Amino acid sequence: MRNLTRALILTLDQEIAGAAKAGGRIRTTLAKAKEVRPFVEKLVTTAVKAKKCLDVANKIKSPHERGSDEHKKWRATEAGQAWLKEQGKYIQRRRQLFDVLRSKKAGGRIRTTLAKAKEVRPFVEKLVTTAVKAKKCLDVANKIKSPHERGSDEHKKWRATEAGQAWLKEQGKYIQRRRQLFDVLRSKKAVILLIEQVAPRFEDRPGGYTRVAKIAKRRLADGAFLAYIEFVGEPTRLSVESKS
Repeated sequence: MRNLTRALILTLDQEIAGAAKAGGRIRTTLAKAKEVRPFVEKLVTTAVKAKKCLDVANKIKSPHERGSDEHKKWRATEAGQAWLKEQGKYIQRRRQLFDVLRSKKAGGRIRTTLAKAKEVRPFVEKLVTTAVKAKKCLDVANKIKSPHERGSDEHKKWRATEAGQAWLKEQGKYIQRRRQLFDVLRSKKAVILLIEQVAPRFEDRPGGYTRVAKIAKRRLADGAFLAYIEFVGEPTRLSVESKS
């Protein structure tokens, strides 16, 4: 959803998107369009609130140069405090937009609001389930793969055998599920992480791959409840090994 939303926003910039895709419009499947619409609506609502805060802050901003003694004195006045409040709201909402469209995820654990963590959890669970199925298909395909070099005459003859057809079937399932993951994540590294490092941890687990841990301390800006969403098991920093 994040990538589809980013693509939709970038179509407004004709230099980036080009004439074929410009104008705040993109073509996708009906299912994806319905799925991403409420996500975009929330982002636009946040952007509208941020713009209003910025407009108010610009109306009452200091007439003095920032960093000067006059500006520091002005910040202590009632108008200065009002400017700081609106400027803080603008910065907070701008960061919210940035975090959603380009979030930092490391160590199999991220911190977000409790509401967002609960909302994204079933979405992540489905991705892990798909990755586990893809890993099982890959393992079966590797067990029955051809002993001959791919592209050789022996390999072509082997593909016509019963074992070759079974290999093609499992390989096809693996490719299909890998593409499903890529369509959602739009990141080869994320797909590799899911299949090669996350999926093996949960092969024998029927579900419940993630947990939401509520944090006692609330967010200072708006008092929202915070929480960690993380993969169950030992917290390890997942990374894609560079292949030479």
